[in-house]
Amino acid sequence: MAQQALPEREARLGRAMGADEDGTAPHAVVVLLPGSGLPRSTRRPSAVAAAALRPFARRLVRAALQGEPDSSLVVHTLHYRYRGWNGQAAHPAHDAEWAVAEVVRRYGDVPVCLAGFDVGARAALRAAGHPMVESVLAVSPWLPETEDGPPGGTEEPGARAAPSGADAESPGVESPGVEVGAAGRRTAEQPGKVAADDAGAEPDGPPRGARAANRAACESEPVRQLIGRHVLMVHGSDDEHTAPELSYRLAERAKKSNANVCRFEVHTDGHRLRHHQAEVAALAENFILGTLCGREFARPLVDAMAAPPPLGLRMPLASGFGRSLRR
Repeated sequence: MAQQALPEREARLGRAMGADEDGTAPHAVVVLLPGSGLPRSTRRPSAVAAAALRPFARRLVRAALQGEPDSSLVVHTLHYRYRGWNGQAAHPAHDAEWAVAEVVRRYGDVPVCLAGFDVGARAALRAAGHPMVESVLAVSPWLPETEDGPPGGTEEPGARAAPSGADAESPGVESPGVEVGAAGRRTAEQPGKVAADDAGAEPDGPPRGARAANRAACESEPVRQLIGRHVLMVHGSDDEHTAPELSYRLAERAKKSNANVCRFEVHTDGHRLRHHQAEVAALAENFILGTLCGREFARPLVDAMAAPPPLGLRMPLASGFGRSLRR
């Protein structure tokens, strides 16, 4: 059977938040990368995921104009061509690379932060090689055990599409109550949550074969493009959609060649980080303004960057973080 051609679409940047009416170039630009929904799908991405990032975009713009030094910050949300990661094609990552080039075309050589969530987090990490990328924020990064994603997560021909409200994937800094679709649903097929079987699985973990596949996937994920960038990963310890250990191993590899890599763990929270949304948003804001606008990093960020593994890569995000930060 002949392979069906992909529908021709173009990625696009959403409306610029924080842009000056007189057209003055901003000091810096943030590109928000939502989750895309499925390991494999050529459907259009859900608009809900992108819309859920607007409150965080407005927060960043307001925060940049307050404090010292004040800075003009423009925030765009990337709209992908397709809903799926799509294996080796890695469409969201290529869309993110296009987005950075488009930002430079529009605004000139301004520093850029790629802030991704779920599948968008993996895309942000992959697309960090552009010379104008200053920093990368990866929240609940989706890192499946194989390039095609977890078994059963692939969209089959003729499969019924999930309701759009169930396709919003971006955790943490999003509006409360938004569903996370990202590369998987709440099933036993998720990475790191495979049910034990009779083939040598541990009672409370994945089979040994699944753990080996996880390690292999981490080793194949590139990290050279992260050299010279500030990188922050945030992951819930109880994430059922993508194993937190995968992001730790990726951060560990990146830290070997880049001291400015840190990772925070949100204990007893899941993929959407719904119990610590305020803390995650405050941490993300502090990191982005620190890397793009010259603001002072909060002490936990400073400590996490300076600490060697595993301390700096398993830094706990304290409840109430951000309450004492100046606005």
